[in-house]
Amino acid sequence: MTQDFYHNFYAVRIKEVRRTMVINPPYYEAIDLFTGREIPKNPVDFRYYMGGTKLDDCLSSPIGGWLWSDRLVMALNDAGITGFNLYPVVLKDKQKEDVEGYSGVSIVGRAGKVDFKKSEVIKEQPEGWPKVIERLKGMYFGLEEWDGSDIFLAEGSLYVFCTKKFVDAVSKLKGHNFEFTPVSEYRLSKSFLDSQLEKEAKEKGEVD
Repeated sequence: MTQDFYHNFYAVRIKEVRRTMVINPPYYEAIDLFTGREIPKNPVDFRYYMGGTKLDDCLSSPIGGWLWSDRLVMALNDAGITGFNLYPVVLKDKQKEDVEGYSGVSIVGRAGKVDFKKSEVIKEQPEGWPKVIERLKGMYFGLEEWDGSDIFLAEGSLYVFCTKKFVDAVSKLKGHNFEFTPVSEYRLSKSFLDSQLEKEAKEKGEVD
């Protein structure tokens, strides 16, 4: 079965906590910084965007961009985690005061594209939903193209994946704000799959 080959991998998300500070990176550079396409020569400015004032181990942005705390970076380095680079930042809080102890993160590990055709279509009623809907179960990246990094992006996307080694290193930190879901258990909407398949078909010239 497909999931047997992926038992050591997890999809990575950042918990959405209302009291946590959400950051605002430079708009035109956000994706290039996050994916490692741009290597800053000088500290990059990040500022408060929304949310509360709580400073978690990973501060995130809705347009792309992560900042990691010094204690998180130390834990990952101690565990020998690979797949990321750091760059210096200047972070301002809601009162426009400097916040120390954070670095910008570029995810430089890579794997092959997510193949949504490997996902299983299931019917279930999510908590809080009024009816049963179709969803995808499983999100499988190109394993043959994986470069061996502990945290990485699937080719052509911002989907972040990691190994159990990364999960174990982060889980030692009390109060961290990461969410880890085994790739075989990850859920997406069926309509999302349909839109992705249509996009891929257009790219291949199979539809007008």
